[in-house]
Amino acid sequence: MRVTDVRVNKIENPKGKTVAYVDATFDDAVEVKGFTIVNGANGYFLGMPQRKIGEEWKNSAFITDRDLRASLERMALSEMGLVTDSKSGGARQSKVPKEYARQAGVDTGWE
Repeated sequence: MRVTDVRVNKIENPKGKTVAYVDATFDDAVEVKGFTIVNGANGYFLGMPQRKIGEEWKNSAFITDRDLRASLERMALSEMGLVTDSKSGGARQSKVPKEYARQAGVDTGWE
């Protein structure tokens, strides 16, 4: 599977850590809306789409393939002009996928 289209909608005056919303198309067949670009403690990263269930936020979609997720993050950050680390192919390396995997109950095998 590959990312075939990315659309980034910047937030003009962000009040929190979310600085943009991202919609992505995979293999020209599946569109997922609601990814976010978040300004975290270790830099910018791509957040998964979420919905509120009761008082808790849960991922409504999750990319289990590490390379696909990195590709989407790299493309989205590039659209925002936030790519700064050329060693990692553009996007900074993040420990966020492991955290999201735990929240989503997905066993990725990542250490």
